[in-house]
Amino acid sequence: MVHSAVRKGRDQTTHPLSDRPARQFSGEPKYEPEARAEVAISYLLHLWAKDQGRTVRPLSTDELFEHAAGVTDFGTGPGLVSHQTPAAWAGAVTKPGFVKFAWQPGHDDWLFKLSGSTPMFLPTTSLKATRRQVRTYRRSRDGFDGSATMLQVGSGYAAFTTLPTGAVVYATSGVAAGEGRLEIHNLTMPGVPGLAGARTYRFAEGSATVASVDSRPATPAARVDEVTFTRTEVAGADLALRNRTPNSTGRTAHRPLPGPFVRSAGRAGRGCSAVCRACRWWAGSRPAGGQPWVVGRTTISLMSTSAG
Repeated sequence: MVHSAVRKGRDQTTHPLSDRPARQFSGEPKYEPEARAEVAISYLLHLWAKDQGRTVRPLSTDELFEHAAGVTDFGTGPGLVSHQTPAAWAGAVTKPGFVKFAWQPGHDDWLFKLSGSTPMFLPTTSLKATRRQVRTYRRSRDGFDGSATMLQVGSGYAAFTTLPTGAVVYATSGVAAGEGRLEIHNLTMPGVPGLAGARTYRFAEGSATVASVDSRPATPAARVDEVTFTRTEVAGADLALRNRTPNSTGRTAHRPLPGPFVRSAGRAGRGCSAVCRACRWWAGSRPAGGQPWVVGRTTISLMSTSAG
């Protein structure tokens, strides 16, 4: 039944239930089958419970994380120490070529950048740990859940302690520049706590508000065009590449920019006569006494693409 439910979820991406959309958070089409299959599986489990004469009561968020609370050292193979509390999740990952001390307070996926090679506490995930020492504490044995992980990195040491309150402690002898790093999500995503288009940071002297990346004006960037044409020999000012772009008045304004903005597969364009901001053209001239250029591919880099 579960298998057929999964297949049904996939089929319905072609035949959607328009009045009952099923979407995971990202909204990407590839996640539509997963979302529908999860709903179907949950429904089947409820039917099974009903047949058993059981009543299903959803857990609250606090009950869910309390039920899942605990600490485990999975050993050097998986390279993971995991500590879950009702208030947070924390983990020490120590795999060849990948080392990270991770922390997710409030189980908030959209506070700290946690995934992939994003550094967290340690300055980079590519540090080589030559020694690993772990001690775990369990409520049934020690009266509380917690963990302590110590790594030797080169001649230095870095340690990560997880506490039953959900807090963590990072300690280091100094293994590399940039330690203690945390990256914070700052986006505009209505309905997600903290992603309101800005983050406010408070400190002893006051506060500072930083606008989200997606709400800032676009930053002008250099443009690179690649033009491929038949291999040939050119001399004088025989080579001209044009892509006319009129300005706001409808006229083509020629405003040359100084310097060699052209990289060529043949010779460098030091003899460039002009780079036009409006027409976006380049004309090359042969240096005195030089040989004709043999060009098959030219990349035109415009430092400014504004016309006028």
